[in-house]
Amino acid sequence: MTADVVAGRFMLCDPIGAGGSGTVWRAFDRSRGAFCAAKLLRQRDAGDLLRFVREQSVRLDHPNIVSPYSWVAEDSTVLIASELMTGGSLHTLLGDYGPLAEGTVVTVLGQVLAALAAVHDAELIHRDVKPANVLVRTTGTGPIHVVLTDFGLTISRADARLTQVGTVIGTPGYLPPEVLLGGVPPDPRHDLYAAGRLAVTLLGGDERTGPTGGVIESIQDPVLRQAVDALVRPDPLERPTAARAALALLAGAAADPEPRTREGDPVDVLDQLPALPAGWTTDGPPLPRSPSAHSSQSPPPPPSSSVRPGRATVIDVLPTAPRTARSPGPGTPGAATAPVPDASVHPDGPARPAPPATSARRPRRTGPVLAGVLVLVAGVLVGLRLVGGSGADDPGTPPATVQSSVPSSLSTSVVGSGVPPTTDVQAGDPCTWQQEGDRRTGTDGVLVCTLADGVYGWRPA
Repeated sequence: MTADVVAGRFMLCDPIGAGGSGTVWRAFDRSRGAFCAAKLLRQRDAGDLLRFVREQSVRLDHPNIVSPYSWVAEDSTVLIASELMTGGSLHTLLGDYGPLAEGTVVTVLGQVLAALAAVHDAELIHRDVKPANVLVRTTGTGPIHVVLTDFGLTISRADARLTQVGTVIGTPGYLPPEVLLGGVPPDPRHDLYAAGRLAVTLLGGDERTGPTGGVIESIQDPVLRQAVDALVRPDPLERPTAARAALALLAGAAADPEPRTREGDPVDVLDQLPALPAGWTTDGPPLPRSPSAHSSQSPPPPPSSSVRPGRATVIDVLPTAPRTARSPGPGTPGAATAPVPDASVHPDGPARPAPPATSARRPRRTGPVLAGVLVLVAGVLVGLRLVGGSGADDPGTPPATVQSSVPSSLSTSVVGSGVPPTTDVQAGDPCTWQQEGDRRTGTDGVLVCTLADGVYGWRPA
């Protein structure tokens, strides 16, 4: 078998999702000896690069947050690595089971608010809270444990004051009225509104962009009803001032850590990922077999890996802030209901020793995308005053169009001419992940390399 390896460390296994800023792969981190979620950016757009760099710049240590732990820039590829979550998202859960019980929503909303409290404590605003960005740990019918992810639109409070007004960023249905009207900078209360709309979605069973449709009025638990109603008030001055204030409103609601549907049936949070490709195991890629003691034959060669030579930038990062003792304690709606595994241990088996480090690399000129990434990293880290770092999109409702603030000179160096080269490629021909986003003019017109149903191919633009 052949597996591509990025920066000599991340062995790509199989694509498991595609989001607004890149494709997510299940990958094996040789340094940690464990699988991870690796987001690869192949687009040449400077706006996508800026979003990508913003995401890798956030590293928070909290039981209800999954943020990147490492990032790589190598030639024309950038990669963000984070913990691999196998239970899908709330978007997936909702599609499988429909409306959730009020007690389950209390537990989930409490954990999301606890995560937002940590985000806001770090002087950040998430700006894209929605079911697709809240992942679920695989716990079976045990206590539900959700984590907030996808920090691609996150901005610091300092930069929020400088954000160009009139630019609407976020996902329809989770944007507060004042944002839709324009003229206001990002504010933590926008995240709280989105959290309230998320609760409405879980209770109603569908994602709606308009009014709540009487969902709030039908809530039986008075504490939950009051909390959700406060979160989605049209006037931001009537909403809770902070995530911790919202948690205080939720205190006393009847939480049920065991997930259930609105009809009371148990919810089983199972592994949502496809089976590993042939030859792979839960311990990682296949290892070379040892020859028999009585065999005179040479051992079979190990599986080949396509390690692309080049100069790579690999950065492992520390949390922006240590795990805070101010997070809600056990028994409160915002408390995590499952232990957080050590990131160095694979969830399905023991950690494997890291391979010996290699220092020999063939020098090679890095591409213009790498240069653009490094410039963006420096600019974002200085502007946001974040710990520089690392960095999975879950397919769901895409965010609204993001207006890029990258200077045109940088955009030109990253995007290039934009004229697809002429080739004899035809629609349906295979392509590779390295070509994702590339355009070609072939016999069937302009084609683009995209991922569909786990297969890369040239498809009409």
